[in-house]
Amino acid sequence: MRRYRNLIVGLGIVVIAFVATFLAVSWWRYLAAPGAAAPQAQTAQTPSGGRPREEVIIRRPSLKHTEGGRLAWQVRLRELKVAAGGQAVAAAGMREALIYDKTGAPVIRLAAREARGNTSERNLEVSGDVRAVSAQGAIITTDKIRWLEQERKLHCPGKVTMRSRNVAVTTNGLNYFVDADTIKCPNPVRMYSGQNKLIGRQLVYNVKTEAFEMKNVQAIFNPEQAKALAKTR
Repeated sequence: MRRYRNLIVGLGIVVIAFVATFLAVSWWRYLAAPGAAAPQAQTAQTPSGGRPREEVIIRRPSLKHTEGGRLAWQVRLRELKVAAGGQAVAAAGMREALIYDKTGAPVIRLAAREARGNTSERNLEVSGDVRAVSAQGAIITTDKIRWLEQERKLHCPGKVTMRSRNVAVTTNGLNYFVDADTIKCPNPVRMYSGQNKLIGRQLVYNVKTEAFEMKNVQAIFNPEQAKALAKTR
């Protein structure tokens, strides 16, 4: 009886060793296979060491959103946090964000400290030392910009400065409709061109043609430039 029991124990050890060896070899082959990569995602732990948060962290990802098969916008990040079961994603260490027109060409390049997107609403938000550069050469600096995909516009809710080839604009609140290359500012605006300044409201400015409309305008001209202009007439 004792010999029979020892035989069963010995066979059990051999079976366990064989299964462990098989699993180790299979895992090694998976990692060594062409194109296979080690997982980059990890689950974040709670500070108290309790139950892990339902959150996944991905290193150096590229977050993309498509519309009807075309690339609408993408964000290149250093780190991405995704809440399990949720549609919103949060990101830190943004390298850059790109917004594309309806032909698939990039029209806006964004640089900022942080980005947040929502694939359900199809929107993108960047914040912290934001700098947006358009294909037409307009440069927008502010603290927060929202890209609203349905309206195809950049929305700057706070204090903002826009510079183009010959004009600089400062205001509070700005919308840039990228497909029409048109900027609209509903609040008081200061527009600078050289040493001349225009003060008004409800600015509509075409970045491509540099044509603009403004209401309640007050003009302040540089005296030297005004004299030079008078001599040419």
